[in-house]
Amino acid sequence: MKVHFTCRRTSLTPAIRSFAEEKIERLSRFLDEGSEIHLVLAVEKHRHQAEMMINSSRRHFAGTAITEDLYSAVGLVLEKIEKQLRRDKTRRADR
Repeated sequence: MKVHFTCRRTSLTPAIRSFAEEKIERLSRFLDEGSEIHLVLAVEKHRHQAEMMINSSRRHFAGTAITEDLYSAVGLVLEKIEKQLRRDKTRRADR
């Protein structure tokens, strides 16, 4: 799994990077090794936005979360993506 970070109007601190990588590790059970994850972090006044795109060999997944805290935005977007991945995995298993 390759993880790419992009920051808009903010800098990527080691604390945010380790927090995001720790959360992304939970997604590894749903993804194969060839997957690419792109996490975009943006800050505009009081809005902190986290956007995640996953390019897997099977499908593409995307999610966005906007909150007042960057850590909670990353957590919310990862929950959304995990829900999408879990739904995809159960659909494939049912077929």
